[in-house]
Amino acid sequence: MNRTFFGEIVRRIDPGFRLASCEPVTGGCIHEAWQVTGGSRRYFVKTAAAARLPMFAAEAEGLRALAATKAVRVPAVLDWGCLEGKAFLILEWLPLTGRDGDADARLGECLARLHRVPQPRYGWPCDNFIGATPQPNGFADDWIAFWRQRRLGYQLALAARQGYGGKIQELGERLLVNLDALFSGHRVVPSLLHGDLWSGNAASEPFW
Repeated sequence: MNRTFFGEIVRRIDPGFRLASCEPVTGGCIHEAWQVTGGSRRYFVKTAAAARLPMFAAEAEGLRALAATKAVRVPAVLDWGCLEGKAFLILEWLPLTGRDGDADARLGECLARLHRVPQPRYGWPCDNFIGATPQPNGFADDWIAFWRQRRLGYQLALAARQGYGGKIQELGERLLVNLDALFSGHRVVPSLLHGDLWSGNAASEPFW
């Protein structure tokens, strides 16, 4: 990656920035991730082909929604866009470390607070992604219909289009038919969720 690229994108948010280094760091398997430094300032930057800019835009919107709840710590979104045929997303640099039992307990408390943030309806204002796979959203008033059409049903249809017709497909289609019975007597309340939460999306900060 051209060093000039990193200097130019960071100066969009930090006009006095003078690039000292740009080092690759771990950050998932879909995009490239970088630690970009200049003096005492440091940023986390993700880059990808320009065609993947919608993924960064959706990630930025989701992070800002999570941050607004003040329930769980997420990196601040600083900028995103395209330059020289590359999409980029600039985030606050956080000195993350591995999790232990105390950190996991704290994370569980934070997620519980997040899940108590009520929402008026099920869904999200725009489509986004789970990994690199597009995820349809839109709003719905009925949880079972939303789950049937835009979560489980969509994934099963996607698998079928890819040629998969195995046992999981058969069982999944049976489940779609019987979702109403599965949730009988259970009132699902719309709330804000972190939709792609896995071990690589959670870490601890030193002060934890």
